Amino acid sequence: MKVKYVLLYDTMTYNTYFFSKKVQERDKKIFICNIKDTEKYDYLFDENTKFHLITYTIGEGLIPNSTINFIENNYPRYEIKTISSTGQKNWGKDLFAVAVDKVVEKFPSIKAGLKVELQGTNQDITKIIKIIKEEKYV
Repeated sequence: MKVKYVLLYDTMTYNTYFFSKKVQERDKKIFICNIKDTEKYDYLFDENTKFHLITYTIGEGLIPNSTINFIENNYPRYEIKTISSTGQKNWGKDLFAVAVDKVVEKFPSIKAGLKVELQGTNQDITKIIKIIKEEKYV
């Protein structure tokens, strides 16, 4: 059986993993996959699969190299619709989850998704499900 919705995640401190897991628990039709494991699950994906990516922001507003490398090495095979990011607001509003802005700037075909603090709230989960399933971008 092919999956229609995939939330890919890149994680360092597991915030993106735990957030993704909560999304999948709320909506079983959304398949979650670590970007390091995509080849293992490639047989589940086809041209109708909708990919969304959540990453994290490093330190003072850097995109993880693993995220950049994944996008560069896998597009258009995985045509990523949106990018979201976890972060911490204590870095200040200019740096909070700024990986979203930087990815969108570097890859204009990818739309901005959510900026999520740590492991997200119930509202964040609801919002990302709407983005994934209805493709309503922020």
